[in-house]
Amino acid sequence: MSFLQKETDKLKADLKQTEDALRNAKTNLNIVSVEDSQKVFSEQMTKFQQDIFDADAELAEHEASVAEMSKHAKVDELPTNSVNAADADSVPAEKTAEYKRVCGILEMWQNKQKELSASYLPESSKMQDCPGANRCG
Repeated sequence: MSFLQKETDKLKADLKQTEDALRNAKTNLNIVSVEDSQKVFSEQMTKFQQDIFDADAELAEHEASVAEMSKHAKVDELPTNSVNAADADSVPAEKTAEYKRVCGILEMWQNKQKELSASYLPESSKMQDCPGANRCG
């Protein structure tokens, strides 16, 4: 083998080794080509668009069902959250006052919770000292 042939083979081997090392480094660092990234993003965008289309179709089905049901339902017979005047009068004044007092206490603790959660993690002793379900956090 000639000297030039040996040098050429050596350089080819070095080049292959360098390319392999570069490919491994890119893989380890999660570096991908721009073309690959564009392809992945394009595929994701297509999937998202399909998901949106499917969700819109499902929404249209539900809206049609609600419209059909509301045609058959008598609005006057549907239950409501309103309080009848007779029911409101049957609650004793003491119960109403106690209810308002408890609501005030609850609001105070909710405000305290907001104030503390802005400064402390849920695991902190300040948050753990708060009374109530799930503490203040």
